[in-house]
Amino acid sequence: MKKALWKFGWEDTKSLLINIDEISERLQIDEMENIDAIEGCQASPDELNELLKESELELEYDWDLEEFLNERNIPFEKISAVPAYPEPKKQLAFDYKRQRFIDISDYETVKVYEWWEGTNLKTEVLEGETTETIVEITDNYVSLDEWDGRNWTTGGMGHHQYLYKIIAIDDEPVETPQFLLEYSSQWQGSHPYAEILTLDEVKDHLEALGRDVEEYLLKVGDLMGE
Repeated sequence: MKKALWKFGWEDTKSLLINIDEISERLQIDEMENIDAIEGCQASPDELNELLKESELELEYDWDLEEFLNERNIPFEKISAVPAYPEPKKQLAFDYKRQRFIDISDYETVKVYEWWEGTNLKTEVLEGETTETIVEITDNYVSLDEWDGRNWTTGGMGHHQYLYKIIAIDDEPVETPQFLLEYSSQWQGSHPYAEILTLDEVKDHLEALGRDVEEYLLKVGDLMGE
């Protein structure tokens, strides 16, 4: 199976672990821009810009835009604010800042991932210092959880760690053994994170957890087919 790792900034060691099919391409429109979508209108941006130029009007609000269209008998269904990171499709809109009718599909696209952070929908965007790594990993894994008397856990109640063998990174087969270490939590608002480890780093991690290194390396060997 394939997963995406999104790392935010160069100093981070862990990356957000994401299912690839939950990432979408969206239009990258600055949230500070003031743009309204005009739905159900068949006129082109060029036609409307010519009419706006002739009128010498400045449209500041949605009711100005509605009046402009109505006075020229240009049919439309409704006017609404363009949401942050809309879907990449043709859509007539008006840019109040630039005083231009536009097609929002002319904007560039960016990868977007949304997830529920407790009670809020959080939007992650692949831009700036955020980097993406695509890993293909085994379906099978080694759980690093151990029984604490009440729960199977690693690092405290509700926290878990799983180790997968990496088959390929960014579609390039992995020659030297590498592993994906997943950190997950049952606590509300948490999200799985992961990091890529070499076999030596796996050993160091097991020692840091106080695990029986030889016992777990046998399980890792089974994961590797050795």
